[in-house]
Amino acid sequence: MTRLRAFTLIEILLVIAIVLILLSLVLPAMRSVLESYQLRQAGSRIAAMIEEARIEAVTMQKVTAVRFIQGSKETEFSSVGIVRITFDPSNPADPGGNKEVLHGRLFRLPEPVIIDAPRSSIFEADSGIVSKTVDAAPAAEAGKTCRDFYLFPNGTTSLNARSPNPHLCLMTRPDALRSDAEIRNPLVISIDPVTSRLTIYQR
Repeated sequence: MTRLRAFTLIEILLVIAIVLILLSLVLPAMRSVLESYQLRQAGSRIAAMIEEARIEAVTMQKVTAVRFIQGSKETEFSSVGIVRITFDPSNPADPGGNKEVLHGRLFRLPEPVIIDAPRSSIFEADSGIVSKTVDAAPAAEAGKTCRDFYLFPNGTTSLNARSPNPHLCLMTRPDALRSDAEIRNPLVISIDPVTSRLTIYQR
């Protein structure tokens, strides 16, 4: 009669220890891959929204804005939307207009992805982007600070044409606290201020 040999407690603990060591080696790499995927997906979605806003402005012959809504800190933006604008005929010089309607649903970046304001030249003071308080957005976003840049019926934008490289910089929230040399894989969306054409690249 054959005897079945059971595992000893020491053998079981040894196997658990090996599994835990392997997990500790694999999980950081998996997290990095997941974050890189989230950055690419968010970047592609924002680029598609900017292109959609450009097409909307040209085909409907109406000024359209891409709106970036502030996150939990003043240095980050965590939501993006497209806003249709009807200007006040009595005051056409007013860039805010008198009527704003959110087009489609607001896109909220997946945690922990943010748009980092200090590293995004599009948010610099002379970039041609307008800072204001949210009104055409879901109630949860009302009252937050937002930044708009406009796309016009002729295909141009409100961005400063003299700016050498207007761009958005997407990264994870922990990366935003690191120095530029320590950031692992930021994603950059470069926007041509004249044609609104986009270039996406990731370090």
